[in-house]
Amino acid sequence: TDAVDGAATGFDIDTSDMVAGNTINLSYTVGGVRQDVTIVRVDDPSVLPLSDSVTAATGDTVIGINFDQPMANIIADLQA
Repeated sequence: TDAVDGAATGFDIDTSDMVAGNTINLSYTVGGVRQDVTIVRVDDPSVLPLSDSVTAATGDTVIGINFDQPMANIIADLQA
């Protein structure tokens, strides 16, 4: 869903029904080169970080996120 907050624009993603192992796939372009990211919900932080090979996709960057933590920590994990 498109989202606007002042001058900032972006998207809202409803993650309320995600369970461990569910993914969110994102693609963006930098310098004309497509980048693919797979975000995986992880409820056991001891398995982090995840390897890029946990998905069948070739060349994606996999980010495992422990959703059982405050939103500020989730955002920090995504930005790391």
